[in-house]
Amino acid sequence: MDGTIPLDCYTMYLPLSLHNVAALVDPDSTPPFKPNDFAAIDLDANQMHNEDGQLFILAFVSNDEPVTFETSAGMFDRTSLWGDEGYEWMCETEDEDCDGDGVRGDGVAVAWLWPCESGNPAAGTCLERSKLGPGTVTVRQGIRTMSLNFTVVGEPHDVELVTVENTIQAGLDADACPLETTTKGFAEALGLPEKTVVLARALDREGTQVTGAFVDWKTDDRRRGIMASALTPTLDLGDLGIGTADVLCGRDETGSVTVTARIIPLTARLDGSLCYESAECPFELDPMAEVDRKSVRFTVVGPPADLRITAEPAGLVCDGTAGSTVSATVIDAEGSPVANGNEVHFDVKVLGVATPRIAKTADGVAVASVTPLSGILQGVPVVVAAGDVQESVLIRCEAAVSPAPSSSIQPTPPVASSTPSGQILPPSTGSAGCGG
Repeated sequence: MDGTIPLDCYTMYLPLSLHNVAALVDPDSTPPFKPNDFAAIDLDANQMHNEDGQLFILAFVSNDEPVTFETSAGMFDRTSLWGDEGYEWMCETEDEDCDGDGVRGDGVAVAWLWPCESGNPAAGTCLERSKLGPGTVTVRQGIRTMSLNFTVVGEPHDVELVTVENTIQAGLDADACPLETTTKGFAEALGLPEKTVVLARALDREGTQVTGAFVDWKTDDRRRGIMASALTPTLDLGDLGIGTADVLCGRDETGSVTVTARIIPLTARLDGSLCYESAECPFELDPMAEVDRKSVRFTVVGPPADLRITAEPAGLVCDGTAGSTVSATVIDAEGSPVANGNEVHFDVKVLGVATPRIAKTADGVAVASVTPLSGILQGVPVVVAAGDVQESVLIRCEAAVSPAPSSSIQPTPPVASSTPSGQILPPSTGSAGCGG
């Protein structure tokens, strides 16, 4: 094991069951497990519930030297081998990194960590539970050492719900509502009017968001809305924090529908597959979870049934640069604004440019900017369509207003004098009636 070989931590509620963990150290397992195989399922935030949790510590090694596991909290189990601080894992194959496939660097050593400071938790006996807080596992092979931090958390106690939008559109079949498993898939679901995403967070008594809780989802009227999955686990969702996401899909009828999320204890079959509320599942997962539930109400509306179009300004100079904002208010048959995400098409043919040509509704309204081409005289009709509904509005082309001619005052030319310049005359007294 060296600094380039990963060391990772996984919990039982993920697809890594006891059966799968046994296969990790089986040299005949096909295909052999590689470090990168676990990137997609390492979503537990390295948390361990202090009442019923466990962690599998996986150390990928590059040679067959013994591997030593030590922990600052909890204790390890390797069948009958116990120790207060750790245990030593020995290679059982002749391959140089212990998995027998002839490839160096992909062998794996597995340790099973329990939140117990004394006793035998695998046999159901724990005399002292680990305290809540951080812990560190240290793995050594020869002179090489790696560490992995983990956190002991409390059992799930409360559930919180987070919604992005509370209105969806009817119209999906049940088989068109699969559970999304990627960030891209959830983003695409949010972009559709018939779907929305609901996020649930599980909290322990300290208010810490915890992974490894199981959330049961139900709606109160399946004619109006259904959940993509009836059961989802809380995971480390990256930028979204710790929680679990499910998809609500609109079905056949409009009206109100209530979604309820409930934390439940969970059981599993012997092969590791999950089940709940069933007597055929003898293996318990998160049995100490405290049942809590929260509900949120959604409105299911119908598809587009009518359009109300406005253009502002309604008239402009069509010079190829001036634009008008065209707004389309989309309503359903009951007069309610349609759900977010309905596509609205703006068509101006060859008489102008609409940006964007396809917009999505937000609060029932979609907007585009229309710029008529230069030289258009009669105006530009804008055809707007949403679903099976179509309406139009005319943007008038108006003549440009010519600037008023500028006025100038010409100065009055001076009156020419008949008197020679420079001659001084006495004032005239007239003839006063006297002859000469």
